[in-house]
Amino acid sequence: MEWSDWSEEQRRAISRHEGNTLVSASAGSGKTAVVVEHVVRLITGTLEDADLPPVPVRRMLLLTFNNAVGEELRGKIHAELLKRVNGENAAHVRDQLYDLPFADIGTLHGYCKKLISEFFDVLGLDPAFNVADEEEKNRLFDRCTEDVLSKAAEEGDVKVYELAEFLGGREALKENIRAFYDRACADHNGLDKLQNEWMREYYLPLDKSNSVRFFIEKFRSVCKQALEEISELEKRLKGKLDRHRESLLADAAMIRAMRKVKTYDDMHALNISFPAAPRINKEEKEADTGELLESYKYLRDGYKKELTERAAMFAHSKAEERARMDSAREFVLTLTRLTLDVAAGYAEEKSRENKLDFDDLQQYACKLLDDPAIAKTVAQRYDYVCVDEYQDINDVQERLLQALTRKRQNLFMVGDAKQSIYAFRNADTTIFLKKYDKFSAGKGGEAVKLNRNFRSDAGILQFVNEIFGRLMTKNSCGFDYEKDGKFIVEGEVKPAVRLALFEKDKKRFFRLSSRTDTACARTPNACARQRQRPRLAISPTV
Repeated sequence: MEWSDWSEEQRRAISRHEGNTLVSASAGSGKTAVVVEHVVRLITGTLEDADLPPVPVRRMLLLTFNNAVGEELRGKIHAELLKRVNGENAAHVRDQLYDLPFADIGTLHGYCKKLISEFFDVLGLDPAFNVADEEEKNRLFDRCTEDVLSKAAEEGDVKVYELAEFLGGREALKENIRAFYDRACADHNGLDKLQNEWMREYYLPLDKSNSVRFFIEKFRSVCKQALEEISELEKRLKGKLDRHRESLLADAAMIRAMRKVKTYDDMHALNISFPAAPRINKEEKEADTGELLESYKYLRDGYKKELTERAAMFAHSKAEERARMDSAREFVLTLTRLTLDVAAGYAEEKSRENKLDFDDLQQYACKLLDDPAIAKTVAQRYDYVCVDEYQDINDVQERLLQALTRKRQNLFMVGDAKQSIYAFRNADTTIFLKKYDKFSAGKGGEAVKLNRNFRSDAGILQFVNEIFGRLMTKNSCGFDYEKDGKFIVEGEVKPAVRLALFEKDKKRFFRLSSRTDTACARTPNACARQRQRPRLAISPTV
C-alpha cells in the first residue's frame, strides 16, 4: 500500500516514533493495518520523514489480550515483511523474518508467564508451575469458599450469618466473596488493600467520603445537562408555546440554584418541587405544536425524575447516614475477613498443585518489575512497546506497562473506549479515557484519532452518529462521542436506516435518565451495579 493511500490520520499514527502515543481507533478505521504498518516500517527503517535505523523485531514488544489476535498480528507482519524482502535494507529484513517466530508478540498474560519463568527464583516459585484455566480456578476457589463458610457455620459466627441474610442467602454471599476477590486482583496488591485503603472510606467524615463527593458531582452533572437541554428547547418554543417556555426558564433558575450544592448538608436540605406544567389552551391545541409539546413533556419529566431520585439518596440526616455507614462497615469488614480467608486457602491449594492463575501471572510480574534493577534489565530489551485493545487494561496491567516504558517513554497504545467489553473482568476504561484527555492536552504524549470508517455506508455512519451523539456523553459514560468518537461522514448521504419507534416509557426520554455511574463502579468505594441478586455495595451512600 502506497504512503499516499493512507489517510492523514493514519499516516500520523504510523509515523509516531518519539514519546508515548495513544491511538483512539473507531470501528472500521483500519486499526490493525495501522499497527502492522507502524511496526513494519520501524523494523525496515522506512518511516516517512524520520532518519531512523532499522529496529530488530526482537527489540519490540507487542502485546494483545487474545492469543488468536496475537498470532494474526504476527502473521500479518510476516506477510508485509515478505513483500519488502528485496527492497530497502533487504538483508536486515530477511534476518527479521527468521527472528519473527521468536519475537515477543502475544498476550499480556503470556508475557507475564515468560517473566515469571525467567525470574522464578526471585519469587520463590517452582519453575515447573502450570497455569490454571478458568474451570480449574473456579473448582479450587469454590472448594475453598465452601470450606470457609462451613467452618463459620460450625463455629456459629453470627456476623457471617447476618451478612448472608442481608445479601439473600449462602449463594449470594459466595457471589460477593468471588466478586470482591476478583476486584481486588485487578488492583496492584489489591488483596493487601482490602483492610487498609478500601476501608478508609468508612471512617472518613461524610463530606470527605469519596462516595458522597462522587454522588454530589453526579447530581451537579445532571443539573448541567438539564440546563443545556432546556436552553436548546426553549428557543424552539419561543413564539409558539410561550407559557411552556416560561415554565422551562423557571425550572432552569431552580436548577441553577441546585447546582451550587457542595456538601452532604446542602444535598440533604434540597426540597425539589417543580410547579405543574401549564394546561394546554384552545389556541395551543389547534396550532401545530404537538411535537413541541411532546418534547417539552419528555424533557421535563426526565430531569424531574432524575434530579428527584438523586437527591433522595441524601434523604437521611448526617447522623442517620453515619449510623448507616457504621452498619455497612460491619458488613464489609465481615466480607473482607471471609474474602481474605478464602484467598489464603485458595493460595494454599494452588501451591499444593503447583498452579498459578491468570491473576497470579500479572500480580507476580508486577511484583518483579517493582524491583528497579529487574525493571531496568527488562525495559532495556525493548526499543518500542505496543499494546492493542488498550481500552480493556486494568490497574495491574497499566502498572506493568509503565514499569517497562517509564524511562524511555516508548509506549504505543491502540484501542477504542466505545468497544470495551471486559468490565465484568474488572477492565478499567477510565485509564484509557484519562490518558486520552491528558495526551490531547499535550501532556505526557500524543493522542491520535482514527474516526474515518472504511467499511460502512455513509448513511449507516450518519445514523450511528445521531444515536450515540445523544447517548455517549461525559456525564453518562465518561466519553464525549460528539467531540472524540464521531465518525467522519463525507459526500452525499442517502438514508440507510429505517427506524421503528415503540414508546414504552415517555418519562425516561431525558438523556441522562439511564443511570450508568460507571466511574463510581471503578472505585473501591463504589456503588453496586444492578443485579438480580442482592450484592453488598462498597459504598455507604447506596
